[in-house]
Amino acid sequence: MSKLTVLCVFVILGAGIADNELTLWNAAAEGNLPNVNKALTTGANPEWPNPDYYGKTSLHQASHFNHPDVVFALLGAGSNKDIKDTSFETPIYDASVFGSLDAVNMLIGRGADVNIQSISGRTPVMEATLSGHFNITKVLLINGLANVNLSDKTGTTALHVAAFWNRFNEAKLLLRMGADTEKKDNEGKTPVDIAREKGYDHLANIMDNSIVTTISSKPSTNAPTAQPITTSPTVHPNKKMSTVQISNASNTQNKGSGLLIPGLVISIVIIVAVVTTAAVLYVKKRKNKVDEELPLEGQPPQQSGSGMGSRHDSENSLYGVVLNKTESQVPSRGSQHESENSLYGATVA
Repeated sequence: MSKLTVLCVFVILGAGIADNELTLWNAAAEGNLPNVNKALTTGANPEWPNPDYYGKTSLHQASHFNHPDVVFALLGAGSNKDIKDTSFETPIYDASVFGSLDAVNMLIGRGADVNIQSISGRTPVMEATLSGHFNITKVLLINGLANVNLSDKTGTTALHVAAFWNRFNEAKLLLRMGADTEKKDNEGKTPVDIAREKGYDHLANIMDNSIVTTISSKPSTNAPTAQPITTSPTVHPNKKMSTVQISNASNTQNKGSGLLIPGLVISIVIIVAVVTTAAVLYVKKRKNKVDEELPLEGQPPQQSGSGMGSRHDSENSLYGVVLNKTESQVPSRGSQHESENSLYGATVA
């Protein structure tokens, strides 16, 4: 067999293998589990990196598009749960970026490392916070035990990201999980500084309050010991109280009880007077109404018309006026960040 023939055979076989793995890659992205299983049974490599797509594997694609059943199948076929593309981004990183909660849960359940940083130092928690995927941020922190204070190559932490993008709920969660409010980025700015610069005072305030709470919760070694409060007067061991002092102390203790009974009696008298007055007015009103309805002596009863008209026939109805008003138009909310420079501008674009 000539060398040319052998070379042709290898080219054909290589093309067949590549086609099979590309089929697996596409099926994983589409969530087509039958085709995924078929490709795997025919020998497709689940860890094949697509050279035309930043070295993303089938597991990256299934995680990106939130296909947990495909993720499960690929992991079962031997795919590395923490496999990286050319940017060092893992499948759980991609799932966090694109809000694929089911895939995140599946990967964490299989032991995926949530603290692996990309080539720029970003983490899944940073990306989930940036994108506003609160539930994913919560799962990564609580179930995945993510390190909340990791920083990227610019010194940016997840709390810096929350401060820049006004992610209020994410910021509260990060603070609860121990985020450092005083950690500075490469420009010397803390998350509080960034929130103030962006005009997010409500966000900066909760960070400031977190700092105050943290400081106040630390016990001070120089603080004086608290003394129990007593109602009895303090007596110096070497000094006797005079008769006047004892009398004043006794009067102070009994002052409240002396005012209690007269106050109660006055309250009861006022209540009785109010009830009596109300009863008299009610009886008088009923009597006047009966007198008005009875015809005067010697006069025939007044004939009624076609019926009682509405009390407000000639009046403008209060509710009518309100209902006739044109509802004000609700102003449309523009994009919050249309005119802002993106913290991760290249990624968002």
